[in-house]
Amino acid sequence: MKYLLTSVLILKTLLSFSQDTAFFQNVEWSPAGEKICAEVIHRAAPAITYEGYIIDVKTKTIERKIPGAVFPAWSPDGKFVAYSKRNASAHGLDIWMMNVATGDTIRLTNDTTRNSGISFSPDGKQICFSSDRAGGRNLFIMDTDGSHIERITFDTLKYFNPVWSPKGNSIVYYREKGDQRDKIFVLDVSTKKETIVTADSLHDIYPGWLPGGKTISYTFSDPSIQDDKNQIAIIGVNGNNKHVLNNSLQSFFARVSPDGKKIAVISGAWPISNIYIENMNGNNITCVTCELHGR
Repeated sequence: MKYLLTSVLILKTLLSFSQDTAFFQNVEWSPAGEKICAEVIHRAAPAITYEGYIIDVKTKTIERKIPGAVFPAWSPDGKFVAYSKRNASAHGLDIWMMNVATGDTIRLTNDTTRNSGISFSPDGKQICFSSDRAGGRNLFIMDTDGSHIERITFDTLKYFNPVWSPKGNSIVYYREKGDQRDKIFVLDVSTKKETIVTADSLHDIYPGWLPGGKTISYTFSDPSIQDDKNQIAIIGVNGNNKHVLNNSLQSFFARVSPDGKKIAVISGAWPISNIYIENMNGNNITCVTCELHGR
């Protein structure tokens, strides 16, 4: 009987661990590079909840939690974080903005469509985002108070993860055709001209800028190879000089630090992932989130 009770306790412990998990979905550096913000999806079966974290990189502690936050992003001055949050409609996501110091929030959009993938312009005056408000899923720009919403792409394909360039003259994103071979594009903000960056047969997603705005980081995999591991690459904005990073982690999201010396990556698979920071050469890997949930 003693051994039976022990087995039951062990089983309950294992089930509890498997059911209560945390999956980090994105990571963004603060402008000064001392903090990151991230979306974490909690699974405590059968419920799934969404939350944003602001994490001190040095101490590996959570400074603030943002209930419901999806894909948070920093303002250029580091004073605000914008994010999407689910609303009462079936599939709606509205854009909110939070004051990092006070925790005060303001709602920038209010409709039944999906508005997500937020990025501030370098001057902090506008926000670019992806939305299905006009059918399909295109890119839009609005002022940081939620006014003057302007559609900037017009296509039947789906546009995701727009990121404003450091100089403010272009926006990088990936386009989805539904063939598991998404491609990285850059849009000239003034002319609205699109230029393909990754003209290959691979699956290319989650682009981000390196300091200076001449190179782009992104995640790629080969859909023709079963269970192919994700890798992180750096490529010139003109599509030349692709360089695959020496990364021992299977990472599906990466962001280079503001000083260009480190890279934050997310490694893992649903329902558990963590954020790691390492040097650009793949050395000195440190897990920032491994201890946040007792893992």
